[in-house]
Formats: sequence, structure tokens, C-alpha cells
Amino acid sequence: MKKLILYTKFIAVFLFVVSCSNNENQPVLTIMPLQTAVSVSDLRSFIDTVIFIPLINDSNNLISEVSKILIDNNTNILLLDHMQGVKLVDQNGVFIRNIGAKGRGPGEYQDIEDLSISSDGEYLLVLQPTGVLKYRISNGKFINKINLSGKNYDAICSSEDGGFFLFSSNPAEESNFDKPFYALTLFDIKGNIKREFLPRKDFVFTQGIFTQSYDKSTIMRPQEGDNIAYKIGKEIIPFLKIDFKNYAIPPKYIFKDGGDLFEGMKNYLFSDYYKLPIHIHDTKDYIYFSSIGPSALQNDFVFSKSNNKGFRWVYERSDRDPLFIMASDSTYFYTVIYRDREDLKVGSSKNANLRDFIMYKLSQMPNSNHDAFIVKMKFCNNERS
Repeated sequence: MKKLILYTKFIAVFLFVVSCSNNENQPVLTIMPLQTAVSVSDLRSFIDTVIFIPLINDSNNLISEVSKILIDNNTNILLLDHMQGVKLVDQNGVFIRNIGAKGRGPGEYQDIEDLSISSDGEYLLVLQPTGVLKYRISNGKFINKINLSGKNYDAICSSEDGGFFLFSSNPAEESNFDKPFYALTLFDIKGNIKREFLPRKDFVFTQGIFTQSYDKSTIMRPQEGDNIAYKIGKEIIPFLKIDFKNYAIPPKYIFKDGGDLFEGMKNYLFSDYYKLPIHIHDTKDYIYFSSIGPSALQNDFVFSKSNNKGFRWVYERSDRDPLFIMASDSTYFYTVIYRDREDLKVGSSKNANLRDFIMYKLSQMPNSNHDAFIVKMKFCNNERS
């Protein structure tokens, strides 16, 4: 019996490897951020276009804290606001509808872990601690709930057959690497487990596991102990290798302080390595991602797909909260910014990072009653750097 279990696990891993290798003749895009990205202190020469889309704060469209953006098949924008729920707006920022509602009743949600649009573009999948809620995007109505048991899941990604992948970062004993633990699980449309993938190699942080690519596939960021990002669509395909060379975080580095998780995380973040390539987004021509560098400072990178050259900026400790890019289409990257007088003062005087630059551009706009904006950005050709 033991041999059968081991054989079954081997087959599961083998199938994952095979599925990831179906396009092995296609070269994986490899970038070496520290060798080929120019460090910049003024972003004005590197961003071609900025478009501000005001979000109107009326009784239907209150925006307070957006943590994720998805773009549906009609180019409408889904916003995950942890205070207000999920909202759908058009490309002009005009409110269309709520998707579901916050509450404790049937079909309502409290805490949302993650969102994903179904592969056919018709449904929104909402991951909660207790299950997956399914809503029709065209009217915002609740369809059904799939209950979950067992692991605590952190992220969701739709699969081509109407089911979904769930990602679980760590087992209950987070520092124990001896027991088998698979991070990625494929469920069918009814919530039955079909397969498990990705035996865990290292401690995993939960941020930015899945992001939406411009082509509506899903990007799964590299895991600790790995430097390969995958695209999940009809197949699971190696997409991007991010190679920090000698400055890549060594395996299991977080646990060098006697197994104390808090001290280990502090040691990890403040180390002299580059770690956590997260928030990976791509347009047709460019790739963006963020990484935590030495002294726990956020470093953001933009690369051209055509020549692998790029540029980067860093948020110093004295800077206000870093700004992440949160979505993309074939041309533009998207984020959300909030009008803040202190930020406007700082942003009008320097352009060293993306937040500074956007606040600088916002300070040049006429005063308005709008406090929140979707921002669309188009980067310049990296050869200009």
C-alpha cells in the first residue's frame, strides 16, 4: 500500500512536469535584473503616457482600499476593495454594478482572499476561507458556493475546464520541509480535487501568487527556492526566469535563526539578497515586477520583451508607502492612486519612484472632487535608457 501511495505521488509530480514541458522548445524569457536594468532617479524619461480615470465616490461607488484589479473580456475593470467588496467600472471609471455583496447571508462574503475570472470570461470566482463563491459578471448575481476543507488556501486561478486552481502557501508546521506538501491543487467545477502539483521547496509568502496577464492567462510568480514564473492557461508553461545570480535568496534562508519564524522573516527581508519577485504583470511589450532588495527596500523593475533591457527604481525607507502596478492590458499597466496633499507636495518635487511620478502628474491636473483614480501607464522603449 505504501508503495502505491508513493507511486501515485510520483505520477502526480510527473504529470505536472510533463504539462510544464509541453512547450519546452519555446525558449523561456530569461532576465538578469541586476545586470541589465538601469537604476533611475527620475522616471519622467521612461513613461510615455499616463491616463487618470477618476472613480466617482457616490452612494454606489465608494472606493477605499483597492488590493486587486482584474480586467474582464469587455475591458471593464473589476476592483477588489476590502472595505466595500467587489465593484465593476468601465474604462471611464463609471460604476456599472457590485458583484455580490458584503454580509453573512447566502451568497454574501466577509473576508476575500483572492479573485479570478473564469476561463470563458462569464464568471467571477471569489476565494473565501470557507469556500469559493461563483458570481455572474454580467449581472453580479450569486450562482453557487463550493465548500472547502483541509488546507488554508491563499490564491485562486481559473482552469480551462470550468474548475480552478488553489494555492496554499505553507502547511501548519511552516518550517517543516520533511513532510510532503503540495502547494497547487486543481479542482473540477464541482470542487473535487483532480490533481496536486508543486511539492514545496521553501517557505512561501502569500503576496501576489497569481496575477492576470494581458492575454487573460494567469501568471504564477516564482516560489521561494525557484526562479521560474509560469503562465497558466490551456497548459502550465514556464514563462519567465528571473535570475538575480549571486544575489538570489538562498534556499530556506528564512529559518537560519533557530526556527523562530518572526526572527527568520526579519532576517530574510533585511538580508543583502533580492527576494520575493511579486506582482508580475505584462503588456504585449513589457514586463513589470517588484522585489524586496537589501535592507528590506522595495525595488521595482520594467523590462522590454524584445531586448531584455530594462530599468528599475527603489523606494527608500523615508518614502511613503510603495505603489504596486496591479493589472495590465496589451498596452497599459494599471494601478490605483488616492489624492493625498502630503503625497502631492512630495510628488511635485521629485520623480524617483512610481508613486512620486504619478503624484507629480496628478499635481499638474486641475483640482477636482475626485479622491481616487485608476491610473493607466505606458512605458517607453527601454533603449532610451
